[in-house]
Amino acid sequence: MSYFKIVPSNDEDRIEVDCGRNGHLFLIHTNEGVIVDIYANGNDDGVVATMCVWDEDMNNEVDFTDDLSEEEQHNN
Repeated sequence: MSYFKIVPSNDEDRIEVDCGRNGHLFLIHTNEGVIVDIYANGNDDGVVATMCVWDEDMNNEVDFTDDLSEEEQHNN
């Protein structure tokens, strides 16, 4: 049995992942990239965390490890 489950949807630009009792993860494709929204179960405030991944960053093969310290790079 898998902890994470993809919730079926007819919306091809949106993927919902059920994260068990902890919450839900949404991946939403836009013209500019992908929005990642995380909701906690029972959280009345709505979104716990959100971020955007832009197409231009993905297509330029940017090495984001440059932003990490040497120790952080080796721990991943």
